Amino acid sequence: MVAEEEAGKAASPPAAREGLPDDGSGRRDVLHANRLAVLGRCVAMIVHDAVQPVASAATRGQSALRWLRQEPPDLNAVLAALERLVADAQRAGMVLAELRE
Repeated sequence: MVAEEEAGKAASPPAAREGLPDDGSGRRDVLHANRLAVLGRCVAMIVHDAVQPVASAATRGQSALRWLRQEPPDLNAVLAALERLVADAQRAGMVLAELRE
């Protein structure tokens, strides 16, 4: 996985980075900073992909509760919300399973 490779590179000690000698130009430090920036973007994308379906499931659950509390309860709306909630939870599970690979 690219993120793992970048994480490994970003965490490597300065002497091992790119095998570049420290010539005082700061090039090695710039390369390291760039790797850290790439790693940060990768982490942000992963977090978004994992959090989004969970947040959506929570919203659908809240909607289902609101429709159940109505007089009379809107059972068709509850059923639809719960079906979408299950789909969101399954999507979150798939995202997390992909991260484990």
